[in-house]
Amino acid sequence: MANGSNLYRCLLVFWATSLVLFVAALHSVWQGNVVDCLLAGLVHVICFPLIHREMPLAQIPTLGLLVVGLAVGYQAIDLSFDIQVLHGRPGGEGGGTDSLSGRQVAWLYYNTMLNALPVNLGLLLFLLVGQFGAVAGFTRSPATVRKRWIRLFAFMCAGNGGYLAYVVPRYIAIRASTTFDEGLFDGWHAVVLSRGLLFVALGAAARELSLLMREAPMVVANGVKSQHH
Repeated sequence: MANGSNLYRCLLVFWATSLVLFVAALHSVWQGNVVDCLLAGLVHVICFPLIHREMPLAQIPTLGLLVVGLAVGYQAIDLSFDIQVLHGRPGGEGGGTDSLSGRQVAWLYYNTMLNALPVNLGLLLFLLVGQFGAVAGFTRSPATVRKRWIRLFAFMCAGNGGYLAYVVPRYIAIRASTTFDEGLFDGWHAVVLSRGLLFVALGAAARELSLLMREAPMVVANGVKSQHH
């Protein structure tokens, strides 16, 4: 019981530290506003049950698959506009949407989407459910299952690492822009490659989560045993 209490206290410290770091990063690095910071706090509160000692371990992989599906949907839509950036029409004379170039269409989409509250809520849910779910799953699972959580963590670090390095800086610039600029989309091939890597990572993560769901009865049984020691 003492070990369980110490673990729970460590998870609480991790949760509080994550909240502080996320808000600080949103404000100073990602140029977020007050609403973004409040949204990060709200999503941390929503995700708090994931680290609670009463949270059934068997439910965490299911929630993980849901947010992976959410992320795949987001990325598939973004990829459609990536194609507009790389292969869209050059634009024409006259008015209306038919005169817009592929890059202009993409700018309208990304500038609107990145400033939309529901979209940012979904992105934060994906990041934080994955973060707290993986930490809770790893720390509370038996040793025989932890290797899957380690692989899951490695896959998501690889996918999110490239995304943070090559995609997020572009998104920050587009979100802050008030008028269209062709230069915002120069070298967009790197964004597409990073998105492709994220797709691969999400697929690998989904596989690990599916296997964890199959092993859920064993995880639950071992979790019950550990609570009695």
